[in-house]
Amino acid sequence: MASTAGISFSGFNGFDFNQIIEAIMQQERLPLTALQQQEQAVKDKDAALVDLGSQVAKLETSINKLTLAGAFFGVKVESSDSTVVKAALGNSALPGHYDVNVTSIAKAQVTTSTNGYANTTDIVADGGSISFTINGTTTTPITLTKATTLAELQDLIRATYGIKDSRRGVEGTFMWFMEEVGELAAALRGGTHEERTAEFADVLAWLATLANIAGVDLEAALLAKYGGGCPGCRQTPCACDKTEKP
Repeated sequence: MASTAGISFSGFNGFDFNQIIEAIMQQERLPLTALQQQEQAVKDKDAALVDLGSQVAKLETSINKLTLAGAFFGVKVESSDSTVVKAALGNSALPGHYDVNVTSIAKAQVTTSTNGYANTTDIVADGGSISFTINGTTTTPITLTKATTLAELQDLIRATYGIKDSRRGVEGTFMWFMEEVGELAAALRGGTHEERTAEFADVLAWLATLANIAGVDLEAALLAKYGGGCPGCRQTPCACDKTEKP
């Protein structure tokens, strides 16, 4: 019997061949169907794991926030002018408003010798000892055993530490220099004569090191700026206004 959907064998000896053929095809498709079902199960499991991973990540983020002090105190830190003062939230921070008043601006202090030198090779000292008097207190004298110029001191530092200094670079050396300045400040506030003397030597040595890396001749730079007296008024002693920086 012809049909627009294909060939039908129904009605032959009471057997419906369409149903028989369909049953056989369904039986043959069972392995494929099982594989498709397994594939879908794997996809569903993979999607579930991805979703679980996302939820775990969110949970981890929330837990990490609990380790911050601000999570319990509900405070944050903010500077009205971060170019002047920067602030960071600490573990013991308390809520409140804090004002920073600048009563005076720091300025560099320069101490010069009353003796002048015409050339960078002039002898600074040829023996004896030197010391510093700070607020009426004199440091332990530093004994000099031979004639030493600032240029020779810089050369000595270069010969001793030049290779290590070049590897460290300007930034790394500057950090060490500032650390020594801090130690000198501490020694000036409450250290012994011996401690102050050692810190002065360290600061001078690290300054020479920094100049070596930066390619600056300390003696030449010092004479160029201060060899003729005060850079501001060009007089010795300085006659500049006390409120002004030389």
